[in-house]
Amino acid sequence: MKVKVPFSLNEEKLTPLLLTFVVILSNIHLSRCDHCCQSSHWVGEDESNNGDDTPSPTPTTILEGIKTFQEQRAQECGAEDDENCGGSRGRRTRDTSSKEKRYILYEINPGEGFNLRRDIFVRIAPLIKSLNSKISTQFDWILVLPPWQGIPHWRHTPRKDSFPWGTFFSIESIKKYVPVLEWDQFLDEYGFHSGLDVIFNLAHFPLNKDDNSWQDEVKLNPNCDTTKSIPFSFEMQKDNSYWGNMWGHPITTARIECVSLRGTGPTLLPLIKEEGLRCTAIFLSSAEVILWDEYGSEEWWRARAALKFSSNLVTLAENLVLKYFQSPSSSSPSDAKVKVTPYLSVHLRRRDFLLRKDGKSLSLKDVADQIARVCAELKFEHVFVATDADEKERIELIKLLGNISVTMSSCPPNSPPLSEGECAILDQLVCSLSPHFIGTEGSTFTLRIFEERLLHGKTPDSTFNYFCASDKKTSDCPKPTRWLIPDVAKDLISST
Repeated sequence: MKVKVPFSLNEEKLTPLLLTFVVILSNIHLSRCDHCCQSSHWVGEDESNNGDDTPSPTPTTILEGIKTFQEQRAQECGAEDDENCGGSRGRRTRDTSSKEKRYILYEINPGEGFNLRRDIFVRIAPLIKSLNSKISTQFDWILVLPPWQGIPHWRHTPRKDSFPWGTFFSIESIKKYVPVLEWDQFLDEYGFHSGLDVIFNLAHFPLNKDDNSWQDEVKLNPNCDTTKSIPFSFEMQKDNSYWGNMWGHPITTARIECVSLRGTGPTLLPLIKEEGLRCTAIFLSSAEVILWDEYGSEEWWRARAALKFSSNLVTLAENLVLKYFQSPSSSSPSDAKVKVTPYLSVHLRRRDFLLRKDGKSLSLKDVADQIARVCAELKFEHVFVATDADEKERIELIKLLGNISVTMSSCPPNSPPLSEGECAILDQLVCSLSPHFIGTEGSTFTLRIFEERLLHGKTPDSTFNYFCASDKKTSDCPKPTRWLIPDVAKDLISST
């Protein structure tokens, strides 16, 4: 309903009746500005006379209050809903910060394992940092961490079981690098019934055999099936929106676009910057398509170092080292002068690697011979073996190692139940704390141990080592590429 006022609203022409009407309005708690914000709430200031000493509102203060309210409402509610963004501005809950929030969500190919998924964070986190520091002074960009679910190497974990990042990593450490939210936190903050604005299905550019040049490029691809969004499938609705399910939560999106990408995270900056002007929640599907931004650089290491393991897992790993390798000269694990006997740690990838056709699959005798040779060179009597080998192979390896004391990877007994992911992290930490390490060529699990050891201050010579055939000398075994921490990032190295 529109009300016509036959004169301009100013102090001189306010009639007593109109003044009374405005005073009444000023005392009403306006609970919702429905025409622009479906979920925003605004509560007006109570300007009623609460005591004899409180002056009654004058026409001037009332007009100032109306103007302030209008400015607050315009700032809070934003522009009218953008039809291309599904009305994200209307869905946004009230934010008391000085900047509007923008969310970047992502997921990768469901067939990838835990350690590659960790690596994707290192690729995408610098993109968020760039958005906040270089591109946008208008928005706060937040990275939404996808829950850990359906990891193929977790053979004993139901695929529907979901784990937040805080189960494995220090969220406090990650937030020192970029602002993040867990998936459940995002749903709470953004709204359980709020849909995403757009999903970008990332895909590699088709290979051109006649073109050997490389140029970073991003391009929208209209010739694709937008309903097949890896790893989630969506169905188009009658209103041309899409409905699907993400990590057990039904969710909608206004648009799905296919994007061909060749390059690093910064290649996406222009596209995301443009979308951020009108959209609040942007989802990047198949984020493994994004390449590293200067792999091994200072910025890469700072992103990698942000992924510190949770403090409880670090403490548990340190206690396991004391338990397994306590020096006989120490009276008890609680001894203030407790010493650890030097031990060799190895990562032995079996199972799927036994099917390798590149000639790099090793026999257990090859493995045992190299362990024995290195232990003899370093005068070690103990070895810790992190492996996915079955029970039969574990028993055989112990027999082949003879008098060398062997500790096999497993979750510690008599402890709270741990997930397979937490057990794997304990293996990585025990390997990272050892004086010397040997890994499996081609395994991302081994690569993550390389990185973790450098962050723990271990030397390159004691870190970058692969298993090889027993007919080769240790010096003749293949050597991994050494991606060392640059001098400008030495502050990342732990003192432990």
